[in-house]
Amino acid sequence: RCLLLLRLSEPDLASTLAWVDAFVRHESAPDDAEVDRFLIGTPGFPPRAALELYRQNHWHKLHRHLAEQLPTVVRFMGAEEFRQVGRIYLQAFSARGPHMGTLKDDWPDFIATLDVPHREWLRELALLDIAVFDLAASPVPIVRTAEELLGDPTWLTRPLVPVEACRFLSTQFPVYAYYRNFLTEVKPASSFTVLWRTPEGVSGHALGAGPAKVMRQLMAGEPVASLRCFTARQWQDWLETWIRRGLFAAA
Repeated sequence: RCLLLLRLSEPDLASTLAWVDAFVRHESAPDDAEVDRFLIGTPGFPPRAALELYRQNHWHKLHRHLAEQLPTVVRFMGAEEFRQVGRIYLQAFSARGPHMGTLKDDWPDFIATLDVPHREWLRELALLDIAVFDLAASPVPIVRTAEELLGDPTWLTRPLVPVEACRFLSTQFPVYAYYRNFLTEVKPASSFTVLWRTPEGVSGHALGAGPAKVMRQLMAGEPVASLRCFTARQWQDWLETWIRRGLFAAA
């Protein structure tokens, strides 16, 4: 940890914090007189040394949070390359909210601007990581039990209500398969993934084109009975499976 003692009267707290922030982000290179004007030293720890340590800790903390929010991206890029690219990102972007949980949000747009191998793959991996991170931070949903929902004989005639904390991803690469199975090859292949919050954490499943189409319709509020496939036993079994896994909260 690093303690910075600020001279609040020179000139005011807001100006002092803005000055420290500019130094931390390498936007300024203050001389010793300026450092002494804004900061107070401690025994054995002069102001400039404290300021430099504060800067190092700041970047280390941001990088650690970013890596925790994009673990699959880190796995694919490798820790050292991610650190190098992440430093560029962190200097260009900042958390746009009251907590560090938003630090990752600009990464997909950022990586899309870089001339790096597998750029689109990295962008889509980031979209998956962001969805998983945000869902994990969501409140645990309150759902009707599968027995209650399926025990109602009219459930097939009404819209199924997905849990609020769910995401549907359509990607050009099989990002969920990589996330789950540690694939070693990166080949384009249209992929559909549904992710949702459960009491145990975040559940997910890769869907084929047919199930993905049905999932879109269900998540848009269409009753099961309006789907062409609703009479097929395989689809009813599939729907019952997702109800039992907690994807749909009610009907």
